[in-house]
Amino acid sequence: MKDMEHQNRAGVNFTTNSSGFGDTKLAALWRLYAFETPSIGSHRFHLNTGLSLPTGVITPTDNTPLGNNSLLPYPMRLGSGTVDLLPGLTYTGVRNDVSWGFQALGTVRIGYNKQGYKEGNRYQVHSWGAYRWADWISTSARLHWQRWYNIKREDGQFQTTVGPAQIPLVPTADPDRQGGQRLDLMGGVNILFPEFMGLENHLNVEAGGPIYQYLDGPQL
Repeated sequence: MKDMEHQNRAGVNFTTNSSGFGDTKLAALWRLYAFETPSIGSHRFHLNTGLSLPTGVITPTDNTPLGNNSLLPYPMRLGSGTVDLLPGLTYTGVRNDVSWGFQALGTVRIGYNKQGYKEGNRYQVHSWGAYRWADWISTSARLHWQRWYNIKREDGQFQTTVGPAQIPLVPTADPDRQGGQRLDLMGGVNILFPEFMGLENHLNVEAGGPIYQYLDGPQL
């Protein structure tokens, strides 16, 4: 569910909305190597593989000052419209009550979608540590860095300028203003509940926000 508040050059305020299913992701972890010693704990290395299927709508519409059922710009779209590869590498370590990990993930776009463009590739790096205070509770801290690139080509059906002077419509319709990078700092808590019918039940809550951000243009 996405919504974006706008104020145009004339000072008119309006909001656009889009909602529905996003892209469908299928992924698996493959263990590459694992070892454990009393002195340095246990260590595991996994290969991430995955595929993102284009089930999200890339032609959402809403009412805008340009008219009813106007095609919405790139940030309001629910999917990429392309088949995407999801490669990655994950490392985790545990010693006594301390655990830590590192993960690098990528989203690599294949081809162009039916609207004639493709989103830029996206890369993420996670680094975290956690401490178990008791058998039933632990806390964690995590750094999450992301880098995403501008759109290649553009949606040929989207109106990007207005009037005889060809004034640019909105920055969110500019394919060269969609890239950026961000570093988030997150904190979390994990609670283990007593077994029920032989099953373990965890509640994991995490929250945080950006401590560094650089965007090529205004974005959600």
